[in-house]
Amino acid sequence: MRLEKYQGLGNDFLIAFCDVLPADSVASEQAEQLCRRRYSVGADGLIFAVKLPHVQAHVQDQKVTASGVDRYQLGAASQRRVSGVEHHVAMSLWNADGSASEISGNGLRCLAHAVARSQDVSHLDVIVHTIVGKRRCTVSPSVSITPELLETSESSAMMSSTPAMMNVITSSNRRASAAVEMGDVQIDDLPDDVALTSEVVGVTVERCCTANTGNRHVLLLVSDLDALDLHMAGPAVEKLFAGGINVHFMSVSKQDDAGVKQADVVVKQGDAVSKQGGNVIDLKVWERGVGVTEACGTGAVAASAAARSWGYVAEDAFVRMPGGTVRVALSPQTVLTGQSEHVATVIVE
Repeated sequence: MRLEKYQGLGNDFLIAFCDVLPADSVASEQAEQLCRRRYSVGADGLIFAVKLPHVQAHVQDQKVTASGVDRYQLGAASQRRVSGVEHHVAMSLWNADGSASEISGNGLRCLAHAVARSQDVSHLDVIVHTIVGKRRCTVSPSVSITPELLETSESSAMMSSTPAMMNVITSSNRRASAAVEMGDVQIDDLPDDVALTSEVVGVTVERCCTANTGNRHVLLLVSDLDALDLHMAGPAVEKLFAGGINVHFMSVSKQDDAGVKQADVVVKQGDAVSKQGGNVIDLKVWERGVGVTEACGTGAVAASAAARSWGYVAEDAFVRMPGGTVRVALSPQTVLTGQSEHVATVIVE
């Protein structure tokens, strides 16, 4: 089995290109096995990807079941190529604990980068079909890496902890900038039966809400992000939500005060480079099915939308997470932009 390991801001994924998306039970078992750190390859999640021509052949040759490709909205109409878009790909995403995940912003960016590398191109538009709809991704070689981001690369850690059962093909540091159109974000109040008090969180909660970006998030603006015990507060909050939820703790500061330069995140827009930014959101992440992670793309989008609803940011924000910084543009479309890095190719015997 050939796996491509990518990371976006330390949020790392194993990507397997295949002819047919595997059955849920198989995919879940493989994710749980392969994502175990220290004992296996290790990652936050496992992505199975099918390039569209293979999906079309599968639809024609076999009956599609409820667990098959129809879940990924790959009917005849959606299979038509979009003008100006070069590739379509279907994906299924599995968390490190074997549970299914609807979508991942960083996972989408890493997958788009993987498709570009598989085509040996540096610029690419990709439509990714997920169980919550289609997302357009744009890959560009233009990228600016912060010193913080360079210090958190998992390349060396991954190589030193890979079991002997696997042959690892190392690659040079292949980095790209990847932007994803994330769709609409729905902001809601907390459920009536959920109370996020300082007794639960450990610090004062100033504002909170839930958000849906295709997957569910709860956002908590807290009084002292540095004092927060994420390993305690994350699971304590998540267990209050039936079925689990991604939990994010955040603070907002002015860009100048936060020490984040606009050049930290460079966004390619045609021939022009935009460095526009708003206030900076600092974010700590507890992901459903994974635990503490270095970053969360959909969480960054959800936090930006929440901050805008509270009046802290306008139409553009930087979101700074332990793994690095992304830019979230909230108008006219919600677009997540950040770096992606190919770590290694792994052959599992």
